[in-house]
Amino acid sequence: MDVATNGVLVEPGVWNTLYDFSDDSLVLVLASLPHDRADYIVDYDAFLRLARERRQG
Repeated sequence: MDVATNGVLVEPGVWNTLYDFSDDSLVLVLASLPHDRADYIVDYDAFLRLARERRQG
């Protein structure tokens, strides 16, 4: 996205990586709870394993 008025809603269970920002850019994240790293999967392979397990039931 290259327009300051655009936004993205990332639903739970979706892997997302923020990258390729210009030096003068700003990222605003709105959340319902304070950030707790323990609540997030930071390893993509672990994310894929969890997604596979959830699909298999």
